[in-house]
Amino acid sequence: MDPFYNVRIGNVDYFKEVSLEVLLNSRDESGNSLLSKAVLQNDLNCVKVIYERRPSLLYCESTEHGYTALHHATFQSTRDKLEILKFLINADAESQGRGAKKRLTRMRDIYGHAALMIAVKYNKPEAVKLLYAADPDFHHPPNTSDQTPLKLCMSDSSMQGKL
Repeated sequence: MDPFYNVRIGNVDYFKEVSLEVLLNSRDESGNSLLSKAVLQNDLNCVKVIYERRPSLLYCESTEHGYTALHHATFQSTRDKLEILKFLINADAESQGRGAKKRLTRMRDIYGHAALMIAVKYNKPEAVKLLYAADPDFHHPPNTSDQTPLKLCMSDSSMQGKL
């Protein structure tokens, strides 16, 4: 049975039973992992089960652009839809407690954007607050356009006063 069809229909039971190899190796036509696809479908239940069974997918760069599930969750987030973003941030914090070498909040796509940059760029102040609070010590290096989240925020009048 097609794992991506099961993401689309939110079949959590499928992900509880499918082999770990299928969870790890499945990619859609855009290169998204099952975890990223569940994020894009805004299905928190599938996200949780896939993560619990294959936590390494948290740090998987899914597409040719280097997006992670956190990049997708940040882009998808709205004031009313922050649950998946919060879950991924907490999962990363738990992984750090178990000795993970990577920080999800610091992973950058091919354009040099960490999730915080995406939140600023697409005017998502609630996501900015969550991402900054998750990793306040991270010094965000400039992206490929020589922008940092702070520079971008200062130049975007719609973001000023929201943070």
